[in-house]
Amino acid sequence: MEEKGNVQKNEKKGTSKLLIIGGAVLLLIVLAAVFIIGFNMLSGGGSDEDKTSIGPVFQTEEYTVNLLDAGGRRFLRTQFSVEVDNKKVLTEINTKLPMFNHSVLRVLGNLTLEDLELPGSKDKIGAQLMGALNDILDDGEVTNIFFEVFVWQ
Repeated sequence: MEEKGNVQKNEKKGTSKLLIIGGAVLLLIVLAAVFIIGFNMLSGGGSDEDKTSIGPVFQTEEYTVNLLDAGGRRFLRTQFSVEVDNKKVLTEINTKLPMFNHSVLRVLGNLTLEDLELPGSKDKIGAQLMGALNDILDDGEVTNIFFEVFVWQ
């Protein structure tokens, strides 16, 4: 009978040790996860200043173009600002304004009504405009397009 009591005490001690070891392992896993998530949030996202700051900006005139497939009955009217990576580009845009306007009109003039109705169309059009404008720039590049007016009929 005394042996049964010792066996039960040993089982309780073994179970207690197992619970302590399991708890310690679980605690280490949780701490590692918190460290990894915290590190990624601090290093991966950049600073809030990066997300809210804006570089030099050139504000365009308003453009009105006929849509390509509408027989001249449908049009797009838009005005946007162009963010550039340095101030030299603003001077270059003013110097090359006829080329700038021509590039914008070529992109916008090739749009169809279907292009405008697609989800994410403004982002796609902005990317096309950035590509066309960066082709004519030498002193830097366009980094973003901000549409301020975007109406089609």
